[in-house]
Amino acid sequence: MDNNRMTNRTTYYVMEISDESAAEFPENYDWDNELSQRNHRNYVIENKRIPPFVPYLEQEIYDDPEFNKLNDFIFGPVEKYCISERVKEILKDYKLPDHRYYPVKVFKLKYLIKILWFKLIKFRFKVNSNYFALYYDEFFTNDKLDCIDFNKTKIKVEMSRKRLLELNISTEKELRDIFENQIRISKRLNELTDSSGKPKDGFEDEYKSILENKIYAYRTEKIIFNDKFDHSLDLFEIRFSWMTYISERLKNRLEKEKVTGLIISKPGERQYKVKRPNPELEWS
Repeated sequence: MDNNRMTNRTTYYVMEISDESAAEFPENYDWDNELSQRNHRNYVIENKRIPPFVPYLEQEIYDDPEFNKLNDFIFGPVEKYCISERVKEILKDYKLPDHRYYPVKVFKLKYLIKILWFKLIKFRFKVNSNYFALYYDEFFTNDKLDCIDFNKTKIKVEMSRKRLLELNISTEKELRDIFENQIRISKRLNELTDSSGKPKDGFEDEYKSILENKIYAYRTEKIIFNDKFDHSLDLFEIRFSWMTYISERLKNRLEKEKVTGLIISKPGERQYKVKRPNPELEWS
């Protein structure tokens, strides 16, 4: 696909995964192994780039009629998405962020004895289809903050005691300075906290003062992008939102191919009792 930046605006939709095909890591998954997903994530956080190694990934689909379908997208903790080989082939025709495909061993569970919540004699079998982790990172390696118009996007922060304050910023640099200051605040709070989670003796006043300036969450009802945004992207994520966005081009293809396991909606359309930021998107 042509990687040149598009100037024509693209319509984007929110892509979510249905839990009718839901999985988790096995109970005996070795999180301390050098090839674990945890170590893969830690490498990204520390080095700000995708690791050179391939993580070892397994998923077990629940033994429950509500959650045990074998869809093209499997809902679960694999980062970012657990997808079928069919979806992997479709995505080759579209522009994604810097990404990798990692093989995932997918198993189905079966309990021979189930009485209410009591389950006994478990066995599992590997599904015949091939699955992959579609991995990308748009938080530590490339957060796209330079594409946001901060003169028009209003960012609120949640402080201690649930106080909401609006940030008075107009540039990406000002926001990054706030991020850096919050890192310093977190480090100092850790230094002042004892093993029981309380302020160390003699540091109570400093601890309380620093805590007043700690930001717990960033919120916005609408993200307004500037002309740096690349409309040739067919999938992306952005700070201040928990959603994944796909282009109308990709949406139409996934629907045409009858890809299973997806919930597609307009940005800001679906809201949740448990807050999952889903702001509207707009281009200036």
